Amino acid sequence: MEGGEISGNSTTATSNNSNAGVTVSDGILKMSGGSITGNMHDTVPADVYLAITAATPVNRLSLSGNATVGAVKLNASNTSNYSRVSIGAGFIGNITALNLLVTNADLPTGIGWWNGKDIINGSDAHTITTTDIQKINLGDFITNLNNSLQGVNVTHEIIYDINDPRGSLGKLVEKQIPPVRVDVGATTTHYWTLPSAFNQILPTQTATVTILGDGLTISGLGATGINIVDKTVTIRPGGGSNREILLGNNGRLFSLGTDGKLTLEGSGGRTLTLRGQGAGVENIQTLIYVASDGELILNEGAILSDNVRSAGHAGGVYVFGGKFVMNGGEIRDNTTIRVGTAGGSGGAVGVEVGGEFIMKGGLIEGNQAIGDSGGGGGGVYITGESTMEMIDGIIQGNSTTAIGGGVYLWSGDFTMSGGRIGGDTTETTNTANSMGGGVYIQNGSIELSGTAEISGNTANIGGGLLLSPGVALTMNGASIKNNIATVSGGGVQINSATFSMNNGIIENNAALNGGGVYINTGATFSMGGGARVTVSSTNNDIYLLTGQTVNITANFSGADLVGRIREPIPTDNIITLFTGTGTLVQDNYLRFQIYGTGYGSGEEPPIPPFPP
Repeated sequence: MEGGEISGNSTTATSNNSNAGVTVSDGILKMSGGSITGNMHDTVPADVYLAITAATPVNRLSLSGNATVGAVKLNASNTSNYSRVSIGAGFIGNITALNLLVTNADLPTGIGWWNGKDIINGSDAHTITTTDIQKINLGDFITNLNNSLQGVNVTHEIIYDINDPRGSLGKLVEKQIPPVRVDVGATTTHYWTLPSAFNQILPTQTATVTILGDGLTISGLGATGINIVDKTVTIRPGGGSNREILLGNNGRLFSLGTDGKLTLEGSGGRTLTLRGQGAGVENIQTLIYVASDGELILNEGAILSDNVRSAGHAGGVYVFGGKFVMNGGEIRDNTTIRVGTAGGSGGAVGVEVGGEFIMKGGLIEGNQAIGDSGGGGGGVYITGESTMEMIDGIIQGNSTTAIGGGVYLWSGDFTMSGGRIGGDTTETTNTANSMGGGVYIQNGSIELSGTAEISGNTANIGGGLLLSPGVALTMNGASIKNNIATVSGGGVQINSATFSMNNGIIENNAALNGGGVYINTGATFSMGGGARVTVSSTNNDIYLLTGQTVNITANFSGADLVGRIREPIPTDNIITLFTGTGTLVQDNYLRFQIYGTGYGSGEEPPIPPFPP
């Protein structure tokens, strides 16, 4: 049939296999044009009836071009025989209602019999597409006893999405809401996979992606995962349960490029977890990669976990010139492994090439940086003239076999005005097998102020912080406390670096030497104002190597002791402990308690001379 119209016919016959329009008992009705509509069987639309005579499923109606059909009845006569519709190339018509019929009384009369049957397929070498199937509307189930309708389109649907995990295009399946909902403005669309959802978000659009199902997996996308460029997307959980997005292969979950912005967050007390392949399964990529002009935002309720990256930096988030803002949420139980001279820094977060990491809240915990030599930063790794600003949040329970249990600054700037680096129990301490249990600074500068706290960290050298040669630490507030070094520098170890302590407190730290501050050869340590290295029953002392001094830069506030100094054995009982301009030394030296290893046990030594 290439054109024309069959319409307006009717029948009141009692058999459901009766039809008012066209009945195809054998062979096939091919339509490339024309219409068969408006025909009635009793009160039920009945335009085309497709009978069964073959022993297997058979095509009885083939549509192409602008062919239009109203109501079509597909018939099933036994457990394997049923009629179906085939679609040819260039189909631009439609089927108003594809109704399902069972004429064998021995078969179940419910719609369940049809479930899983391929009722639409391609013809003449044409492979059906989503567009083809969207032109066919599923109708009703018609019983073999009467003309009652059972609402197939309420309980079942035809698969039209090639990503639908329930089967192939054209198959009848029980209705299920796809697990990914995308809202762009007032338009809502559902998808079966995250890649298919993101592919439909157009450049410059702002979208909210809600995860409605469990165990969504991203795989088969290579190293980059889902690319987000020139889009602003928020992902959150929905449907009343915690939700997960799983990494299914070696690669990333997401890559953020130019003007690509991704926000991850919980919702209504539900969490959203992006999970790697778990411990023991090594991956060559980070979970989320943020390139230049890309931005990642992590809010409360979002969790990044369980990725093991080998021969690369950053197990959780790798900021390569982009920006990462952590307002809340968690990054936990990720690992980076050094292989030869490659990688091994930043168990949770790595920032390079002028990237920016702003931590305003949340938790970075239980991450590791592993390597026999080199690498470090069990929690965070900063390099390439990048910056980290910590305003709030907690970095605890991270570890490294090398340096920087909590944070490892290879180069760049680190400012900390709030939050805590370290734990309050043995289980939550940051640890470094070598140096810098809390923070290790190789190059660059660090500023501590406000309510920032570096506490409960451990290392061999520099339990709280270790400052390498050339580094500058300015302390305008904050506290460094309860840190332990098995060798030296329980609170801070200064190695030919500069530490300007203008305010803040260093207390209750411990080490074999320099429980509070260890001032190594070539280092500069300045104190004044509200700075305190608290005198206590622990060895929270200021330890001066021979020739080193405490530089007093301002009169101390209050009237309490500001520190206790331990110096090496003097060779002539005359050494200089303090330096300062004007009368600062004379006015402030009595604010220190001084113990020398060359004096008798329990004796308070005399105050050594100071320069005029």
